[in-house]
Amino acid sequence: MRAIRVGLGKRSYSVRILRTEVGRLARAIRRSFPDRRCAFITDRTVYRLYGESVEAALRECDIEAQFLVLPPGERSKSPKTLERVWTWLLAHSFTRGSTLVVALGGGVIGDLAGFAASTYMRGVPYVQVPTTLLSQVDSSVGGKTAINLSGAKNVVGRFHQPQLVYASLPTLKTLSMREYRNGMAEVVKHGVIGDSGILDILATQRRAVLAREPSVLESLVAESCIVKRDVVQRDELESGERQILNFGHTFGHAIEAASKQKVRHGEAVALGMVAACIVSEHLGYCDSSAREQLTDVMRGLGMKTDLEPWWTASMVDWMVKDKKAHTDSVNFIVLKRIGTVGIHRLSFETLRRLTELSTKN
Repeated sequence: MRAIRVGLGKRSYSVRILRTEVGRLARAIRRSFPDRRCAFITDRTVYRLYGESVEAALRECDIEAQFLVLPPGERSKSPKTLERVWTWLLAHSFTRGSTLVVALGGGVIGDLAGFAASTYMRGVPYVQVPTTLLSQVDSSVGGKTAINLSGAKNVVGRFHQPQLVYASLPTLKTLSMREYRNGMAEVVKHGVIGDSGILDILATQRRAVLAREPSVLESLVAESCIVKRDVVQRDELESGERQILNFGHTFGHAIEAASKQKVRHGEAVALGMVAACIVSEHLGYCDSSAREQLTDVMRGLGMKTDLEPWWTASMVDWMVKDKKAHTDSVNFIVLKRIGTVGIHRLSFETLRRLTELSTKN
């Protein structure tokens, strides 16, 4: 097991990365939360895979638990589903002093359950049990919780740190290759913004990465969490430096929205990182060699890097709706060199002009 401490004073917690099955979570809950009733929030896909074993482990540890099983997918991050969660918690007599919300699933479930926990009875503790690579390396760490509204991603939410993140690596074996690559894009991002050694692993141990060898996965998940942990500890509420975690997300969120989520989050972020490199080059922050290194790594892992048909001025219209946008500009994360990024206030007018330029070197 790798254990990574997120040091935030009274809101500190550990991220545990384990090679054991997710059912072992029950023992961790019994040790750390002996007096709490568990409200498990999950989706049908995850419950089908792990529900029976997790419930059996909970019974063995004599832990009282209820399960709310939701439809899978981004549509569950909605006000309607959030109200369903609140109503379910109330109907099962979950109280502020007795409740532990457990988010068992990917990023959608983690965001939704975390936001429900942050608001139910003015806030109850929760545990993140991420079952996808994307959620293990990104959304489960840092305390961001949210739902979508009218097609705009994560515009209603709160910072609410979990009590524990319990990442079971065997859950990654069940992911489709597309979903696995979807998460790997955020691993790449962490290498670009803070630890170039991550990119070295992805480039030199490509076969092991694609084969999901446990030792390599443990390293990648742990190092990604460390990058994010270090940023979050310095800027918990995203008032400054934490914005660098959005590298690739300005274009990425626009692509997600424009495609009506047909392009998944990680896929969109991968394309958004290429777009961010191009913007950075045109602004004079870096040369094309950084983009070439980035795209070589992503292509080696089977990720799409061709910006067509997304490199258009119409993408900027989607960016205007982004929660991070100002009236006429956005804090754009630019690449200076692999391992170092910066924040550049960029007007939407300038972004539109840049999309008229060639994406070629």
